Amino acid sequence: MNIIKMMILISITSLYWWRKNVIILLLSLELMLMSIFILMIMKMFMISSTALLIMLTIMVAGSSLGLILMVSLCRFFKSPNSLPIWLLI
Repeated sequence: MNIIKMMILISITSLYWWRKNVIILLLSLELMLMSIFILMIMKMFMISSTALLIMLTIMVAGSSLGLILMVSLCRFFKSPNSLPIWLLI
């Protein structure tokens, strides 16, 4: 259990620390999603496997959509840095 919480803490820290590169930003988000999913599996063992598969499918679809958006923004700004993305906010 402590390992999962440490994974979440590492992903949040890496999101803050390496926020200048889009690829590392995406990897940090993926680590956070995986650790939260594992934490939910371990805490809620009474949930059926069908519900867990549906949740995993939705998480994968959201991750692929985020990847597509980040890659298109990188191609639009012609830079792998995330500074132009932060300027949009």
